[in-house]
Amino acid sequence: MFSPYKIFDRPDSLWSFLFFAIISFSFSAFAKSKSVPHKLALVDSRRVAIFNLNHWTYWQRTVGAWGWNPFGKRAGGIYPRGTGAVIWNDGFAWAGFIRDGRSPALRAGGTSFNNGMQPGWIETAGDSVNPPVAVDPNDVRARIYKIRPDYRQLSASDTTVLREAAEWFGVSRSQVTPEMAQFILDRYARDWQEWPGDLGAPFIDNNGNGRWDPGVDSPGIPDAGQVLWFVANDLDPTTISVFAGSPPIGLEIQVTLWGFLDGSVHDDAVYRRVRLINKSGFPIDSMFVSIWSEVDIGFFGDDFEGCDSSRGFGTIYNAFAHDKEIDPFGILAPAVGYALLQGPKVSSSSTTVNPHSKGRNYEFLPMTSFFANGTGDAISDPTLGIYEGTIEWYTLMNGYIPWPNFYIRYRHGAGPHKGKETNFPLNGDPFHHTGDIDGVSGNLPPGNRSLALNSGPFTMAPGDTQDVVYALVGGITPGGDNTTVYEQTQLNMQMIRFLYSKNVTAIKGSGGGNHISDFRLLQNYPNPFNPSTTIRFTLPGREMVSLKVYDILGREVATLLNGELPAGDHRVQFEGQNLPSGVYFYRLRAGNFVKTRKMLLVR
Repeated sequence: MFSPYKIFDRPDSLWSFLFFAIISFSFSAFAKSKSVPHKLALVDSRRVAIFNLNHWTYWQRTVGAWGWNPFGKRAGGIYPRGTGAVIWNDGFAWAGFIRDGRSPALRAGGTSFNNGMQPGWIETAGDSVNPPVAVDPNDVRARIYKIRPDYRQLSASDTTVLREAAEWFGVSRSQVTPEMAQFILDRYARDWQEWPGDLGAPFIDNNGNGRWDPGVDSPGIPDAGQVLWFVANDLDPTTISVFAGSPPIGLEIQVTLWGFLDGSVHDDAVYRRVRLINKSGFPIDSMFVSIWSEVDIGFFGDDFEGCDSSRGFGTIYNAFAHDKEIDPFGILAPAVGYALLQGPKVSSSSTTVNPHSKGRNYEFLPMTSFFANGTGDAISDPTLGIYEGTIEWYTLMNGYIPWPNFYIRYRHGAGPHKGKETNFPLNGDPFHHTGDIDGVSGNLPPGNRSLALNSGPFTMAPGDTQDVVYALVGGITPGGDNTTVYEQTQLNMQMIRFLYSKNVTAIKGSGGGNHISDFRLLQNYPNPFNPSTTIRFTLPGREMVSLKVYDILGREVATLLNGELPAGDHRVQFEGQNLPSGVYFYRLRAGNFVKTRKMLLVR
């Protein structure tokens, strides 16, 4: 398949010459004006950030393709961190019929190889008379934010900071200068202090009033070690048209990435929530969303792919145990999967619902179709920049082959249902050798692969919000072959789906101060404190509760609660006037839930 970025792989091309000539000129001019690390000339930190907390290094941009390295090193997803590339780029798309009386009613937007979004929020929603108005994309707040809650404990000499600086500036760790390391710390500090909770960035509502209070509430997501956030919109006609030739709809798109580093399966995942807000002033119906990716496990020409239609997984894995671009790192070729954790929300009367995520009077749609594309296939990714691409995206999302003038279903290429129509091609299991497996029978040989997980249909009234949550998950094993690596990736995604379906606080990336209807122990406030502080927690039902405080040696210093409490939010005051300054821990036990947090008493 054609990628407009891959032209830079050809060092003898005119395009390569022009690209590096422009970059060289830009760097030269920048270097004369400011004394900063050299790679800053190539990357605008307002528009680019890296998630690089756990086993992943993943580039995120507010403009251009997601998951793509702007240094020109091509692929922007590295797994395991410090080894080879596994993602060329990925993105998110939507399509639906907007009833604003203008033609065409069917419109599509998002990002794949081309980006159809501009930075910034929609500051004035539209109505039946007035169109929506977006903030200036060059507004100082229309940038990508990156935080980690422990940034104050880091220094420029810490291994963590040096490693991040090396990845950001594209140098080896030994080449990292003190200025480069300080840039990483300064960004964390700035983004923490300027966190845009009022614009929709997620925060921990410490005082429980349901709104963002700077200096009181905490930026980010409970227990997440790193969080990225930005907001964009589809209102610029030129920008949106390069994606698939559509005019704008009037959507605000808020994107949150987060992850954990706790020695569990979380370390193999990057979580993403895409929040769509309809600010067009008109209803949108028959709408679909699509999680799209071109995954290249090392060398791009030797991959397979598949899906699990019942769980909402899409996976790309190497056709062989080893890959020539991964072998130098002394590991097997890993696999990469996308797991849809929360699809669009619809009324519970819907007949197509997700059994893994249910609400009281609504349901979350599952993956309703899967797109598969590979080298040598007559099927290709939707056309860029012309309206034909909009029709192709919509047919793709509906489970058809993305051809604009035909509605043809996929057919299984192998397994007991070979030749039969399906919305889920390649839904076999290569580890257990069952079903429709890539590379078998009528399916394609190893090659380049792209995929999309689709979900719909749903409607959006003016002002409606839809949250789509998914995880990018890696898998690798110390031995075995490509199928054992595939199986490990499936197991990782199954565990993440299980935890999410149980509404585990550590994964639920609720935004904008929304409460989580599960066990939850919040950070005490204020912290540090002298001499009193408030501890808040949430119970989903009536439970026997124990809340105790311990000193740094593990000795119990106070029992704050020991009895039965009803469901809901609870607050307990802790008085430390008779205790010396230092670190203390408070532990909540409620049913099978146990959680401990740290607090600091400062005299």
